[in-house]
Amino acid sequence: MISEIEEFVANERASAKGQRLEMLERDLHGTLKLLEKAILPVFNSLDGFSLEFEFKSSYGYNYYADVYYKPLHAIFECDGFVPHAELMTRERFAWERQRSRAISLGGYRYLPFSYDELDKKKRSLPSSDLRASW
Repeated sequence: MISEIEEFVANERASAKGQRLEMLERDLHGTLKLLEKAILPVFNSLDGFSLEFEFKSSYGYNYYADVYYKPLHAIFECDGFVPHAELMTRERFAWERQRSRAISLGGYRYLPFSYDELDKKKRSLPSSDLRASW
């Protein structure tokens, strides 16, 4: 039986084109964990959500967010330690800061989670943080 998350991802891929489709064809392990552990337990539905949401900076650069929730104009991210911290170069660090500014200047609510937080924390699940906010 196909799960709600699997069906959602399949629908997102079916409606995507170009760079967004390429992003959706990659390993979505962290994004799937984010949907399962933080988003679905709080919102009880994936209606209004989009994966690999494209947004632009004021300079015209295209960026992609793991998960976007249109009703709250919110971006949710799942960042793994190795690609987002341990192996980060100076150039990547600068790029991440530019991207963070684009999110803020775009007026988005920004809710980042670490993969370890979603995968290993048992006492305080990330969904508790979200429930407290909404």
